[in-house]
Amino acid sequence: MRKESETIEFKRSTAELKDAVIAVAAMLNKHGQGEGFENKADGRETREKTREKILRLIRENPMITTSELAKEIEVTPKGVEWNLKKLKNEGHIKRVGSDKGGHWETVME
Repeated sequence: MRKESETIEFKRSTAELKDAVIAVAAMLNKHGQGEGFENKADGRETREKTREKILRLIRENPMITTSELAKEIEVTPKGVEWNLKKLKNEGHIKRVGSDKGGHWETVME
């Protein structure tokens, strides 16, 4: 009998947990108690809201740091970095100057 690695077991249990959370959110939404719970398997709507928040915060404070953004929108710093990279690649923002002394600019469409 072959023993599964801890990584495979972790991935399996994480997927089961995600399915359980989605099921609970669906039940809460059905009974009108789950306002604010997203039941989108792909997370597209949540990412859009996160990016909108990041853009708003950058407009309010172009000197805002990744750490400050993470605290403000309640995501991890890596999550902020991922969203910033997407926003830069899509042409919505640009960084002017150095990482420490520079600032963000939003690009008007």
